Amino acid sequence: FTTEEIKQLRLEWYPQNSQALPPTCDGSVKVLGVPMDSPIVNFTILIFLETAAYGGDLEFPTHGFTLKPKIGTVIMFPSNTNFISTFTDVGIGDLICARIQVKSFNGYKYDMKKFPGNYKVWF
Repeated sequence: FTTEEIKQLRLEWYPQNSQALPPTCDGSVKVLGVPMDSPIVNFTILIFLETAAYGGDLEFPTHGFTLKPKIGTVIMFPSNTNFISTFTDVGIGDLICARIQVKSFNGYKYDMKKFPGNYKVWF
């Protein structure tokens, strides 16, 4: 994909003892209460600047997948309803990450068939 523009860049700080927020999707909007993919944001990039000693894992509940990030880890994933995500409770230490939301020139439609294999072994 070719980047058209960065739609938003924000720093997120989850201090020690923060509780997990409800899972969300950066690239979706609710239409009549139903989450729908939005053409405004196609990809989310997370850059982990500080990670918690306990908790603060990146979780994709729809895939049953959790990733324990390390400082400097960069993760990019489609911003659509297939990739709803959240962070687990932060127990010890702080979690700080930069969240970048990107729009591509041609848009992006996630097709699971184009990504064969077991994503759980990619990390």
